[in-house]
Amino acid sequence: LNIYYLTVNYFRYSNFEKSRQLLRRHIIVNGLSMVTLVFRTLDSYVRRHFRDQRLRQILEYHMVFLVSSPFQAPAIYTLMSHLDFRSGVYYPRRGMMSLVSDMHALGSDYDITYHTGTAVKTIIIESGAAVGIQLEDGKEVRADIVVSNADLEFTETRLLPEKYQSFPAAYWRNRQPGPSALLVSLGIKGSLPNLLHHNLYFVDEWRENFRAIYEDNVVPPHASLYVCNPTKTDPSYAPAGQENLFILMPLPAGVDLDEAACEQLADTAIADFARAAGIDDLAERIVP
Repeated sequence: LNIYYLTVNYFRYSNFEKSRQLLRRHIIVNGLSMVTLVFRTLDSYVRRHFRDQRLRQILEYHMVFLVSSPFQAPAIYTLMSHLDFRSGVYYPRRGMMSLVSDMHALGSDYDITYHTGTAVKTIIIESGAAVGIQLEDGKEVRADIVVSNADLEFTETRLLPEKYQSFPAAYWRNRQPGPSALLVSLGIKGSLPNLLHHNLYFVDEWRENFRAIYEDNVVPPHASLYVCNPTKTDPSYAPAGQENLFILMPLPAGVDLDEAACEQLADTAIADFARAAGIDDLAERIVP
């Protein structure tokens, strides 16, 4: 709890550009504990406190959504588990795209102009400061502040001149990328009473599964699955008498799969989920 308090109150919105910003009582008293969590893996930390693999899986699986492995990521990410259990997970009614549409509507009230489907070629730098962007068609758009929401590697190597990159291109070639994923969207006839909105199904070969995806870069025969059943929260998400599902199966980054291989993986994910959830007739109930 002290580490969570420390992170939220002192680290969340500070870049610590000046050393005196670290000279606070709470940071000095608890700093060693935080440093310890940085230099050990999440799995080794969780394993100290829990022997049952099922409990360890619950506390470690969130690393998939942070594109890492609990066997490689630092234990400081236990903060995410604390946040999950302390604050819960929220779902926007009308679906995730409602966030986009509502932000668009809100911005329009403040005369914000949105340019969609517009590719950016480069960030314009003048006197060491970002002053705008150049689009693929050559048009320049000037701005007081430039914010890139793309991956850091893409922003640095594709949008910034080499002299302004924090790390050279060679640095990124040796970095481990986050995983890819297979996402299966299904409409299901009838109800699914034994499901919640969020459902997790873990393989017994926990360590081997992460090793295959993150280290060996091979598609495992079976993988842990996240299954979302949003109609449990928002029935309008599907026609009356039906429900919908999203099945997420992590895959290695950059894996090359043709359409047939993707379909086979989807069939495997559906079968594994149906077996784990005890829904024997799931395949027959899929809306074509």
